[in-house]
Amino acid sequence: MLEVSNISTDSNFIRQEPFLYKLHEEDKDYKCVSELFLSSWKHLDKPVPTVVSTWKVYCGKDLISQYERYRKKVGNECRLFHGTKTICPIGLESGDLCIERSCSICYIIKEGYKLKYAKVGLFGKGIYFSSTSSKCDNFNVKLVGIHNGINYKIMLMNSVALGKIYKPSENDFSLTSPPPGYDSVCGDPNTVKNLKDLKHDEIIVYNEDASIPQFLIVYQPRLNFKFEKVVVGSVLLVKIASGVFMVIICIGLLVVIKVLDIF
Repeated sequence: MLEVSNISTDSNFIRQEPFLYKLHEEDKDYKCVSELFLSSWKHLDKPVPTVVSTWKVYCGKDLISQYERYRKKVGNECRLFHGTKTICPIGLESGDLCIERSCSICYIIKEGYKLKYAKVGLFGKGIYFSSTSSKCDNFNVKLVGIHNGINYKIMLMNSVALGKIYKPSENDFSLTSPPPGYDSVCGDPNTVKNLKDLKHDEIIVYNEDASIPQFLIVYQPRLNFKFEKVVVGSVLLVKIASGVFMVIICIGLLVVIKVLDIF
């Protein structure tokens, strides 16, 4: 789990409407969030990306109040990642939230996580998070994609009040709440046996008040190393071929000039 002690929450900074504030690279929160994001990237088949920018998310007054009440009730607050759809250039051109309902990132920042939009996963219908950033990257679909010629992706880091955590020994698609006496469920690869699809943790809450977005991370993916070498090699070949072609053209022009001089 990602602890919260090193990151300021600014819980007293409350406004009616949500907004984003871009953090400077020298800011303590920028350094801490970036470090957590990069150190939590565990998929060996996906090279560690580059953090482009980090934004502090200030949710609206009602959303903050709901979360704070729940957090004080169950405790055990942790930082967890969540990847989802983005269709606008939030975090790229500005921190302005769009009005499109299909832009899940902006909707979550404005309205919070909603169970009615949750899909059934390995541990039922709930709101899924992970302490593994590279796992959440798998769910960053339908993105803005190429922006000014460069591919960017976006992820949320959230405060999640987990309370008492239940760790099942097998998955259960029918879950809509944790077992009695528990507040959340953790799909731990070390605990859940005989499930090849679960290689990294999944943390699930079934209460909409249990989580709130805290930071928006803009990052630039890197190509797989082998593929990257192929791309670089192809670019070099194209450049070499272009150079050779230009040399041939120059030689041809010189020949033509010599012929014209003869006549």
